Amino acid sequence: PELAADKRYADVVSRQRNRDALEAEIGAWTAGHEAQPLMERLQRAGVPAAALLHQPEMTGDPQLVERGFFQELTHPAAGTHDYPGPVAQFSRTSLTPVRGPAPTLGQHNEELLCGLIGLSQAEYQQLVDDQIVGTVYLEDAR
Repeated sequence: PELAADKRYADVVSRQRNRDALEAEIGAWTAGHEAQPLMERLQRAGVPAAALLHQPEMTGDPQLVERGFFQELTHPAAGTHDYPGPVAQFSRTSLTPVRGPAPTLGQHNEELLCGLIGLSQAEYQQLVDDQIVGTVYLEDAR
């Protein structure tokens, strides 16, 4: 409340001019509070606020769960996990959800080198034989 009367922060221009001091004061005040209750308190007072969440906290956030933000995907190497979906969701726009897990090493090599670039199968196979491309991590690779 006392900051609201401080002339250094009376308007946008003043707040910008005194940004470092304002951020230091806000940081000192917020450091003494837990994120979630403070966020709720500020929002009730009409202050736009959000807690910075880490991944484990995000997957349990009721709002994100309710919006269907996370999508479960299975990766052949990493297993099954929840992955974040599109940030914006609009009622009259269909956004492409996460289409699949990240590709594995070299998963699309042949498709790209032969299909897109135009190498022959023999040229592609030579790259594989010479260990230029592949789908297996090499132990002595640097």
